[in-house]
Amino acid sequence: ERPVSEQKSPDSFMVTLPTADIPPGYYEITVSLLDKGKSEILGRDGHFIISPAGTLPRPWIHSVVHRSADDPAYLAIIGDELLKKTEFAAAKVQLERAYRLNPDSPQLALSLSQALLSLKDYKSAEKILEPFSGKGVSEVLELLGRSYHASGEFDKAIVCLTGHISHFGPTYPVLTVLGDCYYKLGNRDEAMRAWERSLELNPDQEDLKRLLESIKKDKIRS
Repeated sequence: ERPVSEQKSPDSFMVTLPTADIPPGYYEITVSLLDKGKSEILGRDGHFIISPAGTLPRPWIHSVVHRSADDPAYLAIIGDELLKKTEFAAAKVQLERAYRLNPDSPQLALSLSQALLSLKDYKSAEKILEPFSGKGVSEVLELLGRSYHASGEFDKAIVCLTGHISHFGPTYPVLTVLGDCYYKLGNRDEAMRAWERSLELNPDQEDLKRLLESIKKDKIRS
């Protein structure tokens, strides 16, 4: 037990424990914060290893040179952080500046397109993504397919989404959007096949289950 008042930092605590008499092995450690009455306020468990080796080799040292202040990577980092905060208009400003400086970067194209899609600027997103559609970046085909789907270009969306599946394998979000494209085009059989496969991968899609049941009932009536 150590009093918190002994610690130099109010939010980071360090305690050294001797291990010379503990045999090598895998161990669990429990740390608790107690109040004045010795009641636990919070606690955490963790695991650690004591190695039988007398010394451990030094790890490799990895270092990189700082980028210059005008490097578009900084704009991209700021833009990505703004995306995470759902500040899409502000993210677009930063990511557009970065993309103009490095238009050959698929990652910048993806980040900027995500901001544009969130702002419902589908045509701009498609214009940025289309040059990368044949370059083997899985996210490009998915995002481009989603953009076509949102703008009502269902045939184009199907080409992108089926291409994504054939190259990178099926995922339930892609299959769900693909099914909706088929459904909007009146192809219920293909829609049902896509949605059933989506439910196999993730059976917790209750709205999709209800929709499928409704379509099956309509087919029986007709």
